[in-house]
Amino acid sequence: MTHQESFAASLHDAALLLDQLHELLQDERQSLTASDAQKTQSLLQQKTQLLQQLDQNNRQRSELLTTRGFATDEEGVQAFLASFPPQESQAYSVQWQSLQQRSKSTRLNSSHRTISYA
Repeated sequence: MTHQESFAASLHDAALLLDQLHELLQDERQSLTASDAQKTQSLLQQKTQLLQQLDQNNRQRSELLTTRGFATDEEGVQAFLASFPPQESQAYSVQWQSLQQRSKSTRLNSSHRTISYA
């Protein structure tokens, strides 16, 4: 698998995990509203597992960047993407920005729920 394919697979996997986390957070909100402690506990375990998978995905993407000589911050990702052929660079940049937006949206939803139920 090429480094471009590895990066694309990483983005795809992260997007799926974030979608699952988003759904789980919605379920968690419902279980908290319903005061369903057993379901909330089960969802907490699932959420922990998803967060661990997201962390692993992020570490793999960071390793890919560092082994190719790029920093693991936003500038490093942009430089890495710029090293791709133009058509691939543009497509993966769109995927990267979409992933960043999903991540931000999920964090905001999670923070809002934490504040709402504190």
